[in-house]
Amino acid sequence: MKVNIVVISTWVLLIWQSNVVNVFVDFGYVSYFFYAFLVLAFLWLVLGALYDDGVDIPELRPIILIVVPVVLGALFGYTFLDEVPARVQAATAMNGRDYLRAFLLLPVLLILFACRIAISVNAGLKVERILFPILLTIWFFNFYVFASAYFSGVQLSLVQGERNQYLSGTGFHPNALGSILVVGLASLLGYLRAPLNSRLRSVLAVSAIVTMISILLTFSRGSILAMFVLTILYGYTLPARQKLVLALLFFGLLLLSPDIIFQRFSLGFEGGGVDFNKMSSGRLELIWLPLIPDVMNNFLIGQGTASIMWTDTMKSGKVFYPVGMAHNGYIDLLLDFGIVGTVLIMAFYFYVLRKCMVEMKYEIEPIFYGSYYAGYLSLIAFFVLALTNERLIPGYTYFILWIIIGILLGRHRASRNGSG
Repeated sequence: MKVNIVVISTWVLLIWQSNVVNVFVDFGYVSYFFYAFLVLAFLWLVLGALYDDGVDIPELRPIILIVVPVVLGALFGYTFLDEVPARVQAATAMNGRDYLRAFLLLPVLLILFACRIAISVNAGLKVERILFPILLTIWFFNFYVFASAYFSGVQLSLVQGERNQYLSGTGFHPNALGSILVVGLASLLGYLRAPLNSRLRSVLAVSAIVTMISILLTFSRGSILAMFVLTILYGYTLPARQKLVLALLFFGLLLLSPDIIFQRFSLGFEGGGVDFNKMSSGRLELIWLPLIPDVMNNFLIGQGTASIMWTDTMKSGKVFYPVGMAHNGYIDLLLDFGIVGTVLIMAFYFYVLRKCMVEMKYEIEPIFYGSYYAGYLSLIAFFVLALTNERLIPGYTYFILWIIIGILLGRHRASRNGSG
C-alpha cells in the first residue's frame, strides 16, 4: 500500500507540474487539490513509517542544509511584501498567498516528496515505477512544444520578437519550459548510459533526440547552452564511433534550427567586438550590476526569498526591469539568503553531486547506476541553467530533479551497506 501511494503521488505531482489541468479548468483553484493530496499522502506515509518497525529510514540529515534556509527565507521575505514597488507588483501580480505557495509550500513539498521517495526506494520500491511517469511527463512537454510550433505556424525565419508568443499557450515562459526539458534530457541521458534492456534503451534514445529538438524550439539560450554541456559530458567517455554519431546529431540539429537561434547567440558579437551587456540581453547593466550594493549591504543573511522585488535598488528604480527574479540564480541566492544561506544550500547540492560521482563508480545494479548518472547530469545542467534562467531553490521547473534526488538519497545507505 505504501509503495502504491508513492507511485500515485508521483503521478499526481507530475500531472500537476505539467500544467495540463490548466487546459480544462481554472488551474489556480484546482492546484489546492494537488497540494492537499500531496500533504495528506505524505502524512499518511510518514505515520505508516513511524508505526512500522521494519521500515529502514535512509540517511536524510543533509536535507536540513536546504530545508532550514528555504523555510526561514520564505517566512522572512513574507514580511517585506508590503514594500514591493507598485510597478513590480503590477508586473509580477504577487500577493501574500501566491508568495507562500510558490516560495514556501511548493519547495517544502518537493523536499518532503524526495524524502518519501528515498524511504520507499530504500524499502524496495522499483525505480522503474517512478521512471515511467517521468518519461511520460517529458513526452507531454515535448508535445506542448511541437503542438505550439505546429499550430502557430512557426517558420525557420522566426524573428527575435516572436519567440515568446508562440509558446504562450503552454502556460510556461520559454526559459522555464527549456529548463524543464533540459533536466528531463539529463535524466534520459543518465538512464540511457546504464546497461538496461535494449527496448528501454531504444525508447530513451528516441525520447532524448525528440527532447533535444524541443529544447532548440524554445529558443532559450541558457537551455541550449545547458544541452550543449550535457552533450559534451555524456559523449566524453563514449567510444569514438558513438562520439562521432552524437556530434553529428547535435550539429545536424543546429544546422536545421530556425534562424532565431543563431540571432540570439550572436547577440553581443556584432561589429567585431564583444558587448557583454548586449550578450546578456541588457541584464548586466540593468539588473546584475545595480544589485551589487544590495548584495553587499545584506551579505550575511540576505533579505528573504525573491528579495529583488523590495531591494533598495528596485525601489530607487536603478533596476530598470520590474522583475521578480534577477535572471541569475547565484545573484538571487546571495540576495535572498546571504552568504550563510548560500553556503548551506550549495553544500547540499554538492553533497548530492559528490555522492553521484562516487557511488556510480561502485554501483552494480544498472537502474541505480543510471539514477546516479542522471543525478550527476541533472545537477550539472541545474548549475548551468542558474546562470540565466532559474533560482537555485526547489521550484516547479526542477520537479524532475527532486524526484531523482529522492531516488539517490534512498539508494545511498543500500549501496554503502553492500546490499546492492
